[in-house]
Amino acid sequence: MTDRLEQIKARMEAATPGPWESQIPNLVVAPDSPEGWWGEVADLSGTYFHRQEEDLEFIAHSIADVEWLVSEVERLRLAVNQTLDYLESDHDLDSRQEVVAFANNQLEHVDTREES
Repeated sequence: MTDRLEQIKARMEAATPGPWESQIPNLVVAPDSPEGWWGEVADLSGTYFHRQEEDLEFIAHSIADVEWLVSEVERLRLAVNQTLDYLESDHDLDSRQEVVAFANNQLEHVDTREES
């Protein structure tokens, strides 16, 4: 895994386990929380500062993390599709090593997203 993926995974594992639900207008809760029925994750009303900093860190990074993860999935899908297209064409690959080399080459050439 990349450093970025490790960072996202660490934030996810440090946060209150999900699923989370939005309680309109300002509350995020984890209904299945071991803390009981309330399982409050964050109060965004401005009247209460949530005590678990890891949840706030997770929320603060969520948009950028999801954008990066979607980009990564798109990149990998493109590489897989290009590899499959190549393999289904008239190219004659003689060995498993050639297939693996081609797939690895596709992954390197399709890597257009930023790692940060």
